[in-house]
Amino acid sequence: MKTIMAIVAVIGIVLGDSLAAPRVQNQSVCVYLADYALVVRALAIDGSVSTEQADGVLRRIYVIADPTIQEVEGLLRAHGRLERVRNAQQYSAAFLESCIRHGGRLDAFFGSSV
Repeated sequence: MKTIMAIVAVIGIVLGDSLAAPRVQNQSVCVYLADYALVVRALAIDGSVSTEQADGVLRRIYVIADPTIQEVEGLLRAHGRLERVRNAQQYSAAFLESCIRHGGRLDAFFGSSV
């Protein structure tokens, strides 16, 4: 029984980490990603820009080869398109405030299982 409990605990730890939103390194990355969030949300609000066009624009403007930043950019694109309440400025400010307040941990902004 103890062995089963230990295995379940290890699986929980591994899955918990894999379901968590990524963590960014520092405040300057939070600021960069808040700018990205602003553009994502603005493009999402503009009904004349298709998802494909918006993704193309974002790929050409924001070129950082860091896997964590690229993962967060993808989360922001998906999340920003689903947002229904905040405008681009509010969305960006909420992201930045959450990112800085939580030391780069993004679970609070995206939810605990992204």
